[in-house]
Amino acid sequence: MVGFITLVEWRRVFRDLHDAVLTRVELDWAAGEVTFVVHRVGDEASTSLTVVELRSVSIDRRLPWGPSSHINSVRIDAFPGAEGSVRVQFEMQSGDEIVVSGKGATER
Repeated sequence: MVGFITLVEWRRVFRDLHDAVLTRVELDWAAGEVTFVVHRVGDEASTSLTVVELRSVSIDRRLPWGPSSHINSVRIDAFPGAEGSVRVQFEMQSGDEIVVSGKGATER
């Protein structure tokens, strides 16, 4: 794993994820980490992004727009009221949202 990345780097890494496929979300409760495995359209390899020092996670799978594992958009913000924390919000093309916050992130 690479070291912590900044909010600016998070935004760079998560650019152009419209239509990318979210293949897996892994929660390691004991370590306090959640990993997103994403496959961008046109890329041969997947990218894994891990939120560390996990503060919260919320995953909806109600499929209001119908089934889809494709990402519509990703929003990255500083987490309010928690200095140094990052909030990542995936809007899926199914209409569902995945929201996670933590103190930092790694990429592999």
